[in-house]
Amino acid sequence: TLPTPNISYPGLSPDGKWVVFAAGDNSGGWDLYFSSVSGGPSRRITQDSSLAITGVAVSPDGERIAYGVQDRATTR
Repeated sequence: TLPTPNISYPGLSPDGKWVVFAAGDNSGGWDLYFSSVSGGPSRRITQDSSLAITGVAVSPDGERIAYGVQDRATTR
């Protein structure tokens, strides 16, 4: 179940059990979400839609998520 059709920068966990991705809302804000590849609802990880997410990566051990951000005001 995706929160919006605007998704980008998917990253798969090393064990292949979950995916993390950036999802944009109708106002142009972006947050990170993760979801099990076997289905079910997505869970929001971040709460700061004022930033534009510029990339997402999952650490090799699957314990951390790294992502780049940029102030939306500078991306327009």
